Amino acid sequence: NKTKWMDISRFRDHQKEIRLKGTCPCGHVFKVSIERRRHFRKPVRFDGNIRYQGGQEPVTVVDLSRLGLKIRTAAALELEKNEKVVLEFTLDDVSNSKVSKEMIVKNIRPGNYGLAFASDEHYDKLGNYLAFQLG
Repeated sequence: NKTKWMDISRFRDHQKEIRLKGTCPCGHVFKVSIERRRHFRKPVRFDGNIRYQGGQEPVTVVDLSRLGLKIRTAAALELEKNEKVVLEFTLDDVSNSKVSKEMIVKNIRPGNYGLAFASDEHYDKLGNYLAFQLG
């Protein structure tokens, strides 16, 4: 039940999450995360499929925000930044709703891909999910 104030202005120019360690007066060490994203990223696990110019592969959606998501794949995909792809996945809502979205590749790391929604208007089951699950 203690708080500590800290000047974090030195992290002003960081673009991504900043991870720090803190120590409680009792000696317990804990992790602190300072998130720089505009929208909260929710960890999820949705099975899906990606369609792109090079073919089609199964994927797992591992996090979700209002602007995009991150997928993980077993196979390396031949994707390029700003390439348009179609991602289909199943939500973990009561109806196991199917979602199909046009996405834009924003980030490529081996086995992990950051995708942005081509449109920020979600008039489907994903819109409801984002509204009620991400607040």
